[in-house]
Amino acid sequence: MHVLQINIYNIHVQIKTDCADVLENLRKDFSLFLTKNTSPEHQTISMTTLLRKPSYDRVPPINAALHGSGLICYKDQNINYVVYSCDGLLVYNFQTEEGEISCEDPLFLYEKTKLTILSRVGELLDKRGLHRIHAFAVSSHNKALMCLLPMEAGKTTTTLNLLKLDSTIKIISDDVCLMDGHGMIYPFLLRIGARDKDLIENIPEELVTTVDRPYYGIKYFIEPAYLKDRISPSIRLTHIMIGQRAFRQETKIAPLSKIKCFLPIIESGVFGLGLPQLLEFFVRGDFKLLANRLGIILKRVAFCITLIGKTKTFSMTIGQDKKAVCDEILRFLNK
Repeated sequence: MHVLQINIYNIHVQIKTDCADVLENLRKDFSLFLTKNTSPEHQTISMTTLLRKPSYDRVPPINAALHGSGLICYKDQNINYVVYSCDGLLVYNFQTEEGEISCEDPLFLYEKTKLTILSRVGELLDKRGLHRIHAFAVSSHNKALMCLLPMEAGKTTTTLNLLKLDSTIKIISDDVCLMDGHGMIYPFLLRIGARDKDLIENIPEELVTTVDRPYYGIKYFIEPAYLKDRISPSIRLTHIMIGQRAFRQETKIAPLSKIKCFLPIIESGVFGLGLPQLLEFFVRGDFKLLANRLGIILKRVAFCITLIGKTKTFSMTIGQDKKAVCDEILRFLNK
């Protein structure tokens, strides 16, 4: 068995796998968070990933708690048993934070292992006061800008183009922003997935993995090591921008009232829209847990209100010209 240790802001994760492809992909994804710490007392999450046919006799004879696209979830106290239509099985114990996933498809194993880790790490960070928002964020000249965009609106493309166009720009995140209740935003960077081949020009081949995904086409995954000198330290967030698409060429940035900023922030910061997480983990169910989750939700709401109060808020109407989007953001940051 191969073993990988990662530490994401003091959430320690140990991954054991018998699949070299899964190990290598996860190592590249979490390269900025790798650690050699193997001390059991520091282990928070333990995942075992097995490239083999699942043992379905592990699932107890109980009624299904959730039916989803391509899955059925069975709940037995603190344990979820998720049976996937692709002949895969995920067993997760929320009390001990131990999970095991088995399947004969290495790509499925990798993707579900990664999503499981991100889902559990996200909830545990919540409890420690670090909250996630689906957005990209950059810093420059002691300013930190977080921009919320609709799905498929080009968060990664915009982030990479900003880095190309201005050497003073530093990346905080291209997809998921981590923030605390004091308005500090922390760098969180995994492998960056880009669809445009132009975005990987001049990047060493060994730092780019090309994946041809069914239904989604080719995507290029850039290792964080390429950007290690362009990663921002933790910094106080100064500006929030809410983006929306428009069928025109030009991009326009304008002040936005804090009230109009509230709903998009709540959607992402409280309800987690767009964040990497598993539907399978929403079936949890006893009263004590529901009360605990209600407490987390209230903390998130308080966090969002504080965040909006501490920052300047703007809207960005995004045009069709990708370069013009970046030019407008750079003019805004350099004012």
